[in-house]
Amino acid sequence: MNKFENIYMVCPPNTETGGPEACHQLIGEMSKLGIKANLIYYKKKKTLNNLRGRLDQSIREDTIITPNTRAPVPKAYECYEAPFTDTIVDSANNLLILPENLLHLIHIGKNIKKGIWWLSVDNALLAISRLGSIPMLRSKVMHFYQSDYARQFLELLSLENSFPLSDYISEKISSYKDESVPRDKFVVYNPKKGIEYTKKVIQSFPELQFVPLIDMTKDQVYQTLNKASLYIDFGDHPGKDRIPREAALLGCCVITSRNGSAKNLKDVFIPEEFKFEKKEDNLKVIGESMISCIENFPDQTIKFNDYRAEICREKNIFIDEIKSAFTN
Repeated sequence: MNKFENIYMVCPPNTETGGPEACHQLIGEMSKLGIKANLIYYKKKKTLNNLRGRLDQSIREDTIITPNTRAPVPKAYECYEAPFTDTIVDSANNLLILPENLLHLIHIGKNIKKGIWWLSVDNALLAISRLGSIPMLRSKVMHFYQSDYARQFLELLSLENSFPLSDYISEKISSYKDESVPRDKFVVYNPKKGIEYTKKVIQSFPELQFVPLIDMTKDQVYQTLNKASLYIDFGDHPGKDRIPREAALLGCCVITSRNGSAKNLKDVFIPEEFKFEKKEDNLKVIGESMISCIENFPDQTIKFNDYRAEICREKNIFIDEIKSAFTN
């Protein structure tokens, strides 16, 4: 039996990033399980922190009418078959889930129950500062955490009534895996993640080739990862990020910082020897590790097989989490 008559997940339209993909995965899997659930797309204002999303609305009795957005589903996410609607029934039997960066929408509706999906701790800190108050997040609000890092954050804030709700890497990535493609001796990085320290790494090892994942389609990203020997990520890891997982599945070795979710093995299940504090003193040993991954690739890449196996289990775990959180 389902806990709610209707579930609504607030999501930005036409946006291809980790959070929106998780939202489409959630509603798609809910629908397949017979849970009545829909995405609600909101209007966006592009600001530095993207915290001024607004849900324009009008009220008709117990129904909240939200704006119609033309073709809001990114083509890349059509495969999840996530239904969407522009009406929210304001009933105590329904649940409205907000991503952690839209906490200021917690006041929408008089009767509908609220949930928050904590996909990013960093976005949460900014949103909480804008909200200005923690107590309202403790009153009958359900909390869902995408990472163990987020779970620890909820504990720190004494936010109870929490449930694990992760995500998964789409099976379509397997079509890009081609063992016959030889590994090239280059390192891939995302210039949006920890670029200041990454620049120091690049400058310290001019003999290595570094390829940024920039101005690429998703297809091109996957094709690049399928050829690379190593993916490095010295970002803040505000949640369980997708690209390290995608890189590993496509055969890359992976080196990360020890920031955020990368600090623990539950979220980033790679050997400790491939995780580094972002310190000047570590540049030399990071370089040695990178060179080893490139020059001894066959021996090094097998060290990530447990991580790959864990990633392959994510979808089944995600489905079990949905059943546990939203059905009786």
